[in-house]
Amino acid sequence: MNEWLEKEPHFWAACDSKSSTSYLYYDFNMDPVEFAQELYDKKGVLVCHGECFEQDKSFRIGYGFGDAEYFKAGLAEISSFVKELESEGRI
Repeated sequence: MNEWLEKEPHFWAACDSKSSTSYLYYDFNMDPVEFAQELYDKKGVLVCHGECFEQDKSFRIGYGFGDAEYFKAGLAEISSFVKELESEGRI
């Protein structure tokens, strides 16, 4: 996760995680429910949107049930989704 975050300027972790999930924030103007739903609809990546925690511009992400390659693939899809948002002028 930390390696991915270093390459993704729009995201940062709320804190260092010592568990199977992390809580991330983003800097673009998109509702967290919309972000999570669109990410799932377009890329098949499921995250828990920040509205569940009364937090704007954020989401919780799990580490892929211990499967590192599955998790890395999900992060790559998030990156791809953000690039699409950028190309559409939404970021």
